[in-house]
Amino acid sequence: MSRLTCERCHGNGEIVTDWARYLNPLDDDAGDEAVATCPDCGDVDDEDQA
Repeated sequence: MSRLTCERCHGNGEIVTDWARYLNPLDDDAGDEAVATCPDCGDVDDEDQA
């Protein structure tokens, strides 16, 4: 199935909300503190589950 690439997230389903924390995470970060689900296309992994 072909899919148009989202202009906001470029197809990965997430956007960075805090570049400083994304590039320099805190020691106890789980890894998703500086990103959010793309409001334009949603989480790409959710589509793979269907």
